[in-house]
Amino acid sequence: MSGRRRRVTMSTRDDLQELWDLYVAAYRSRNASGCAAIFTENAEMHSPYGPPARGRAAIEALHEIWVQHAGPNKTLQVIEAGSSGI
Repeated sequence: MSGRRRRVTMSTRDDLQELWDLYVAAYRSRNASGCAAIFTENAEMHSPYGPPARGRAAIEALHEIWVQHAGPNKTLQVIEAGSSGI
């Protein structure tokens, strides 16, 4: 290539997978704060495994319970993702 720089961009799927990989690493190490850190302060988390959690503090509190039983085999894989360009 000449003097131009090549711009490398990740896909939405790759971006989301990177985020969930951070979450899984925190979950496996039983780090509830690390799990909650991927959520915004005013996030809502809805799961079939517990009541809705509103706000990062509530998400962290719920994870405090969940990570007590964390095993080394937790995985999350982004199968399909897209964006609206917003």
